Amino acid sequence: MKRLAAFAALALALLLTGAAHADGALTAKRISQLYHAYYGMGVIEYCGLNSDLVNDGFERQIRYLLKSADLDSESVKRIRFRGWREADYQYDNYGLSGFKTWCRNDGLGAESEFLAFRAGEVGWHNQRRTS
Repeated sequence: MKRLAAFAALALALLLTGAAHADGALTAKRISQLYHAYYGMGVIEYCGLNSDLVNDGFERQIRYLLKSADLDSESVKRIRFRGWREADYQYDNYGLSGFKTWCRNDGLGAESEFLAFRAGEVGWHNQRRTS
């Protein structure tokens, strides 16, 4: 709960400091989604679930989120760092045997999310080419 409050404070600080100049509601949503994506990729790395397809889905999702949020590079760097740091913290928190549940829940969830995003984009691009 403390981590969620800290993340909310980061998002608010980014919005108030002028790091976000576009639609504030959209940018706040994108900050949360970016954090979630970076955290998910951190979990995937720890759990050994990374593959070319998963990585492609992650990169596509990050590109999409960054295009639709008006964030400076320093803000993006802080969000990325916080997401990866949270994954690192959670790995340490679960311990050697508890991480299997974490991987089954958060890891497989993130893997599915990136693969679904990739499938949606690739399918959309393929439909555009044939139409």
